[in-house]
Amino acid sequence: MAKLSPCLSNAAFDFTRSSLFFYIVSRSSIHQLSGQHLSHPSLLFIGTPKEIGHHASPLMQPLSDYAPQIVDPSTVVDIAKPGDIAVFYSEHFERFRSAIDQLKNNSVATLYMIDGVLEWRNAWENQPNEIACPHTMRPVLCHKVACIGENQARILSSWGNAQKVEVVGVPRFDRYRQSGHAHQRSLDLQNRDTESSLDVLVVTAKTPAFTTGQMETVKRSLLDLKNYAANPANNINLRWRLTAGLEKFLNVRNLASELSGSELFEQMQTVDAMIATPSTSIVEGMLAELPTAVLNYHVCPTYLSAAWQINGPDQIAAVVRELRNPPEAKMMFQRHALAQTLSQQSSATETMATLIRKMADVAKEQIAAEQPLSFSRPLLSHPPLAHDPLDHVQLFPGDQAFLDSNVVELQALLSNARRHIKHQDKRISDLEAELTEAHKIFDQINTHPLAGPVIRLRERILKVLSAGKRNEVLLEDSEQTLPHDSGSPTA
Repeated sequence: MAKLSPCLSNAAFDFTRSSLFFYIVSRSSIHQLSGQHLSHPSLLFIGTPKEIGHHASPLMQPLSDYAPQIVDPSTVVDIAKPGDIAVFYSEHFERFRSAIDQLKNNSVATLYMIDGVLEWRNAWENQPNEIACPHTMRPVLCHKVACIGENQARILSSWGNAQKVEVVGVPRFDRYRQSGHAHQRSLDLQNRDTESSLDVLVVTAKTPAFTTGQMETVKRSLLDLKNYAANPANNINLRWRLTAGLEKFLNVRNLASELSGSELFEQMQTVDAMIATPSTSIVEGMLAELPTAVLNYHVCPTYLSAAWQINGPDQIAAVVRELRNPPEAKMMFQRHALAQTLSQQSSATETMATLIRKMADVAKEQIAAEQPLSFSRPLLSHPPLAHDPLDHVQLFPGDQAFLDSNVVELQALLSNARRHIKHQDKRISDLEAELTEAHKIFDQINTHPLAGPVIRLRERILKVLSAGKRNEVLLEDSEQTLPHDSGSPTA
């Protein structure tokens, strides 16, 4: 349905949203603000409490003077005022992408607060009919994007976001700095009895696969790991923290009851090592000074370096042997990889708060000067990031929109696509209202003293007939698959 179209169906015009369309409409909106007194900006975290609550929580107190609140993307456009700061945790879905467009048009500063690692399959190997936009972050739509570290900033810079990237870190990971657990874990590893049972936390990503084939690969890798641990001679105890119903497939007890990160933090205190599919959990394992291995049978690049990789069943034994007694050289490499992945030089909470305050100051100045919001200059201090321009024509050869370089035509097509979506949304809303009314009528009929029993009897008859039809089909299929008599004698 058009309502669920992540990128205006086949007309993928998202790359114009952050520049061309905004430039046209911003002039008129900025002019309307001239002479108006701007109140103190508000801080809006966009999403539901379940989606963004744990991301926003560390910033609520440090930015309390901005009256921070969580707002649904469907209502934020009506609430936000010029000069406010809107923080997004995702740009993957249309409900966020549409809100970003409208907020930028209304002179609201927008920030994409990335909370985890980039994953190749998520970026490049999705289902063709995936609801998420296939070229999310290429480019980023928000005015600025807060990256978790230098490596991510370089990648996003190469994706066409060189003027938007700011290196911040992950505010909710500041608890690792405060706990002191990582230092104690390092000491424990040096004094550990290498003959005792190895306790390993096995973790899968929130979305462990993006296609059916990928899910089969994930299952195979986890099953290999389980079979290895089933041998008592290997002396390893696996604790499973799984998603997407994988615990049912493996028939194991699942330790994951929530995915905000606090539970994982506690569970890591009780194990000796971690094995995880490509996910942000790997970063957390490294932060906790656990020897951490990536379980990745997929034939694809990774954006995250690790000292240990399990790419097939024949590598499990060797990796587990080193997780039991990790060489210091590989632990040093893990710390180096972590430093490239995650900014840890200062408190990420304080850095994020500084970035938001600077964005608010810039927005205030530009609105007062009757200028459209622009954040092309770095707001935080970090080294320049070398990058090559991203060629969308080569990267998305099946998308006709990237072949067209006529700006005016693209703007006209974008305007018409938006108009079409509005019509489709209205049609869907009308159909939903009609369906609701039909349900009410059906409920009235179903409870009627005369018509109700007749309706229920009819439903039971249809079920019986349907079951009989299925049995006939199964019988025919079984007859067709019986082995044919070849005429030769059997033993």
